[in-house]
Amino acid sequence: MKRNVGTIDALIRIAFGLFGLAWGISNMVSNPRRKFPLFIAFFSAMKAAEGMTRFCPGLAALGLNTLDHQAQKRANPNRGSKLKQAPQVTPYEKEDRGTLHD
Repeated sequence: MKRNVGTIDALIRIAFGLFGLAWGISNMVSNPRRKFPLFIAFFSAMKAAEGMTRFCPGLAALGLNTLDHQAQKRANPNRGSKLKQAPQVTPYEKEDRGTLHD
């Protein structure tokens, strides 16, 4: 699994996930026959887990990510490296160009 959730997004997912999980569990205790708190608790636990692992299957399915530029480089170090490399010039080519001085 490659990371596709940024730091701020992960913190928001963890915070709201834990809050929703606590709310859902407390409402399941007070109203055990209702299904909505169970749904909220399940959904919130999933969001908290996504924030902790920093991987979201929904974003991965859509080919999106919320990583910042530096985190993308750390997550995919070889991606786009060919585009950023300067052309390799041998010493013989430098002689032909007149840029090599002895």
